[in-house]
Amino acid sequence: MRKLLKTLRNRNEPKTVPVRIETYSTENGCFLNVLEKVSIDRGQIIYGWKIHHSPFLEEAERHAIWSSPNGELVDITPNLTDADEILFLEEDKGWVYDQGFYDNVRVNITDNPVVDDLILLKETATKLWQTSTRKSKTIVTVSWPVGKAIEYLNALEVATRMFIYSNNNEDSNCHCGRPMSYKNCHGLDLKSELEELLKRVCTSE
Repeated sequence: MRKLLKTLRNRNEPKTVPVRIETYSTENGCFLNVLEKVSIDRGQIIYGWKIHHSPFLEEAERHAIWSSPNGELVDITPNLTDADEILFLEEDKGWVYDQGFYDNVRVNITDNPVVDDLILLKETATKLWQTSTRKSKTIVTVSWPVGKAIEYLNALEVATRMFIYSNNNEDSNCHCGRPMSYKNCHGLDLKSELEELLKRVCTSE
């Protein structure tokens, strides 16, 4: 955890915040969810980071929670794990939401270089999402080439994640099934391939 906090350069300490979802709240819509909550029940929006932890990765996701008029902190946004509380790190640099797409901050907590490739895949997908247009609270539009590229990256990210969860590393047989090590197959020059993908997709719009 300290490695992630050092990367964020945040002077605050994480705190546990209860989750109480509102009926109008949407997944991945924390900023707009909380702004709607403030318009109904007063209080204020608190910006910060939701902290995630896995056996191989620590991750900080831009997030917002609600502070009630009496100062109680509550996360009103649904989460994938149905957890009844989150670990939240309050923003300390004055950042506010401007309807953009922001990447998470991720830290490899292992010595497995495949985890670094997983991070690279997720960073590339975020760069593609940053070309999109938000139409409403729940609707985001992307061009056809960008959408197909995101689908490809998501599938590759899932395969890579499962590969890591199965205790594989760069010397293991690649997740695609070819009789080659990962480092000589999907892991070979991945950074250059993803840079080329971004260039090709973004210039085709």
